Amino acid sequence: AVRIAAGMSTPSGVAAAPGDNTRLFVIERTGKIRIIKNGVLQVPPLLNLSSGIISSGYDQGLLGIAFHPDFAQNRLFFVNYTN
Repeated sequence: AVRIAAGMSTPSGVAAAPGDNTRLFVIERTGKIRIIKNGVLQVPPLLNLSSGIISSGYDQGLLGIAFHPDFAQNRLFFVNYTN
């Protein structure tokens, strides 16, 4: 394992958007989506859903992100979370 960034809370997944080779989207189980751009953690988070997500259990929280195939044009993405 290689650390690519610090300063996140309970990262649970990482994804890259189609056609975007400069950013990684990191999901935190607590409800935030963070961006690492060219190796630097961006502030503030892209999205913060923490007020509506309970993440105290093993299978709870923000669990996934998926990008629309035309993300570069329409900027749509989908998240999977449980309470």
